[in-house]
Amino acid sequence: MATLRLDEDMLIQAIEGFEGADWYLDVQAGEFLFWSEYGDSDVDPEDLEEDTERYRFIEAMDSDEAFCIMEDFVDTLPESEAKRVLAKALTRPKPFRNFKDDLCDFPDIREQWFEYHHKTVRTMAEEWLKEQQIDAELISGKEYYESRQ
Repeated sequence: MATLRLDEDMLIQAIEGFEGADWYLDVQAGEFLFWSEYGDSDVDPEDLEEDTERYRFIEAMDSDEAFCIMEDFVDTLPESEAKRVLAKALTRPKPFRNFKDDLCDFPDIREQWFEYHHKTVRTMAEEWLKEQQIDAELISGKEYYESRQ
């Protein structure tokens, strides 16, 4: 099978996941399929489960993994007010909301967070592809869509 050219952003979105939704990769077409319990789905999961070689379920990271990414990011920061505030945000109730809100007070750190998060989840995506034995090239944004035309 030839190397698949995949939309990096779609795979990252699938790995980030959200409750009540599942993502699948059609390894023949190189397309992502979406199912949601709230409607607005591309597919019926029962149809996909008939051909698990072609349609690969993409397991979303759980909240513990997402929390660890935030903790690891805070650990990379030099001692500073931002590091203290973000570390404290992770100890309070609703740590995800607090972390996101507190990042707004530190625009430079916020940009670093987006880069760190993207890189970390992209690595998770590459690991998933390897585990699934899928030979793929991840392409981001405009370049991906131009390549599909």
